[in-house]
This record gives sequence, structure tokens and C-alpha cells, in this order.
Amino acid sequence: MSWKQFIASVIASLAWSTVVLVLAIVLRSSIVDLIVRLRRIKHKDTELEFEQQVMKIESALPPSKTRSKALPKSLEELVVVSPRAAVMESWTMVESLFYKKAIDSGALEATKRRVAFSRAFEVVWKQGVIDPSTARAILEMRELRNRVAHDENAYVGIEDARRYAELASSLVEKLL
Repeated sequence: MSWKQFIASVIASLAWSTVVLVLAIVLRSSIVDLIVRLRRIKHKDTELEFEQQVMKIESALPPSKTRSKALPKSLEELVVVSPRAAVMESWTMVESLFYKKAIDSGALEATKRRVAFSRAFEVVWKQGVIDPSTARAILEMRELRNRVAHDENAYVGIEDARRYAELASSLVEKLL
């Protein structure tokens, strides 16, 4: 192999990787935007973007003058450490409030074993404590939490988990 053939083979070997590298550098901002949009939850045949679903829930709720953006310190720390766990814990706050309201009304008996959330929700709904848009938002939050809980590949970013937690906290404040 002559030195000309050697240089030609090196150039041929590096050509595609150079093209890919140049494209990556030129299109880096577009690639970053694309990666940000790829945060999705996949469950069986459905695919749902967590952030868009949280935004949909927020827009379905009437604006609250008392809505606080401050989360309990333990929940704020959990958002950073494990966004998925923060979603689960945030939902637990909402769920616990519904159980408490249903038990306080006398419609459910306080036992060691909790009944299904749907039963507690039904009791609170029949009492007229929540309006239809709030009820829909709560059911959508429950669906979103279930998808996060049951899909091990679900991705939840820190900001999305924080917004979900803030939404759950504001719902609890509103319904207390």
C-alpha cells in the first residue's frame, strides 16, 4: 500500500464520522429541543407527554388566589432526588384528603384497610365539595399518577414533578 492509498483509506474511513460530527455541531440547538420533547410516558398502546398532561390539568382548574408555589421541604427534596416518587407522594396527599373527607362525613367507616379511591371520590363528589372541572382534573391527575406508577420506563423530569406536586398541594389547600 502506497502512502497515497493509505491517506485515501484514512479519509474514506473518517468521512462519515466527520459529516455526522459537523451535523451534530451545526444542529445542536435543534437536537437539544428534540431531546426535551422526547420526555414521554409510554403505557401499552398509549403515549402521553407528562408535561402537556400537567398543563392540561392546570388549565382545567379555575385559577386559585390562594395557590401557593411553596412545597413542603420534604416534598421539594423528593422532587430533586426522585421525581417519580414525588409524583407518587403528591398523589398520596390528594388521596388522603379524600379519605379523610369521606370518613369525616360519616359515609365511610375508618378502618385499618382503606377502600378504593374511587369510593372515597364518589362520596366527596356526592357531597358537592368539588365542581365538575375540579373533579375532572383530579381524575386526570390520578390517571397520570397511575401511568407513572405502573410504567417502569416512564420519565418524569424535575420541573414536571414539581408542577405536579404544586398542583396537588393547591388542590389539597383548596379542598381543606
